[in-house]
Amino acid sequence: MATESEIKIPDIAGKVFEFSVLPSTQTKAVELLEAGESLPFSVIANAQSNGAGRLGRNWFSPYGGIYISWAAEAKIFDAEPMAIAIAVCRAISEYTGKDAVIKWPNDIMIDGKKLAGILAQKIDGNVITGIGINTFDSDAISKYAGSKMVTISLSSRQRREFIVRIFEEIEPIWKKYQKLGFAAFVEQFISLSFPQGTKFRVSKNDINFLGTFAGITEKGELLLEVNGETEKFSAGEISIVMDN
Repeated sequence: MATESEIKIPDIAGKVFEFSVLPSTQTKAVELLEAGESLPFSVIANAQSNGAGRLGRNWFSPYGGIYISWAAEAKIFDAEPMAIAIAVCRAISEYTGKDAVIKWPNDIMIDGKKLAGILAQKIDGNVITGIGINTFDSDAISKYAGSKMVTISLSSRQRREFIVRIFEEIEPIWKKYQKLGFAAFVEQFISLSFPQGTKFRVSKNDINFLGTFAGITEKGELLLEVNGETEKFSAGEISIVMDN
């Protein structure tokens, strides 16, 4: 059996920079990109002190989680985090045996609680994709007030095997996405999402919309049925929660 250090991360990850703790893998990846590091490359940390979340939020990043920022050239960017969410969702289901679903646009849920999230940062013709997965000890969640998250505790070896599986799933999806865009993934994304008709509460420009999930457009926009009308939302404009 290969030792942990001998477990090879797929080539699509590029050069891998590994750290025990970083303020943020996204920030480090931006620094490397601006310093001229060749693409693709990946930054991986076991913990973050200031992890980057969607819409400027902080990503809870205790030791033992999976925190990845993957930098690559990108000809197409329309719904990149959603395409990567498909890969991460599949990797989670296949590696853990648990049923994972995507909550639009890019959260991965198990039993109605968040397990993982994806974000993307476009810089010129490149993209840095951040992937955060809760694989730390469950005790960390109990210390996080008001938590609606879940974790799957993994050993360091299991985390590395899991990272390999993630990049194995990313590779074919990324190649197809860069040729065909998100339109090629709409049906697959919906099949991994909550059922159409699921209630969501969407906040946009301080206005709340309560409606039911009605699908996804070829650009990755959310379709929400609100009072008999179909409303369309872009991921960068809104925050969304499931309505209980």
